[in-house]
Amino acid sequence: MIDFGAWKWVELRVTVGELAICTVTGLSAWLVSSVLSRHQTSDRALRDLTNTLCRDTLAMLADLSEAVDQVQKSPGRSAVLGQNMFVKAQRLSNSIHSIEIAASEGRLGKIKAVRERIGAAKSSLEPLHEHLLDAVVTKVQIDAFEGRQLEGLIRAFRESVIRVQLALV
Repeated sequence: MIDFGAWKWVELRVTVGELAICTVTGLSAWLVSSVLSRHQTSDRALRDLTNTLCRDTLAMLADLSEAVDQVQKSPGRSAVLGQNMFVKAQRLSNSIHSIEIAASEGRLGKIKAVRERIGAAKSSLEPLHEHLLDAVVTKVQIDAFEGRQLEGLIRAFRESVIRVQLALV
């Protein structure tokens, strides 16, 4: 027993066992906090990465929208513009796959809302991809009606990517 002295109003005595228990408790608290901090940092990094990939996807989508406008405004068939449009659509497909891979790591992959919204984004990309493929293979020239359809599909995909970003918040 350690006697820290006695004051008139306080007497403090600590045994070696109590000191050991206090030390073990303090070390355990430090270990748990460092592990939790490391997990939170890792989760935050994954969220930031996935959010960056979503922003890149939205930028690619804006490029695709511009390519659709160029094809729509160009006179006659333009295989080069059509190929450019299709390449941009393929990059979109790759980017949504990258978002899916990044979000599947760590605890993000266990969040149901994130998985569902990525699935919805992939589902909304399929009709856009099919429509663009049809435009490139069959005619390349896009009339006003088809341009509005493509813009609607682009808007739906944009909204689904934004929903993925909101699920990450």
